[in-house]
Amino acid sequence: MCLHGFLPNPRVGDRQRVCGKAECRQKHRRDVQADWRQRHPGYFIEWRARERAALSSSEPVEPPALAAPLSQLPWALAQEEFGVAGADFLGSMGRLLVKHAKDEMRGQVRGAIEEFPQVGPASAKDEIRG
Repeated sequence: MCLHGFLPNPRVGDRQRVCGKAECRQKHRRDVQADWRQRHPGYFIEWRARERAALSSSEPVEPPALAAPLSQLPWALAQEEFGVAGADFLGSMGRLLVKHAKDEMRGQVRGAIEEFPQVGPASAKDEIRG
């Protein structure tokens, strides 16, 4: 909601949520989009897979852009065996698994530093401690 008092535009009436200031409209739009993405978490993954599958009928499709270690997998073989949509699904699932594993490792490191504060972060190798 807008923090500025405003009179709604008569054409919009009760549906108007923010004043006409650009920063209020931008914040409202970001909030509405974030809410929509939270309610529809898989929409863009599914849309991208369907678009790539539609392309595959007319021309060869490049493998999905993935970071290591997923980029080292034989995506051409995956596309032959599972189709473009299936290979894209595997790539999306791999991205989620890698992200989750990294988040878990960060949490474990944070927990270890809290449990053993004497260890602390690593210092430079040529640093001389007094």
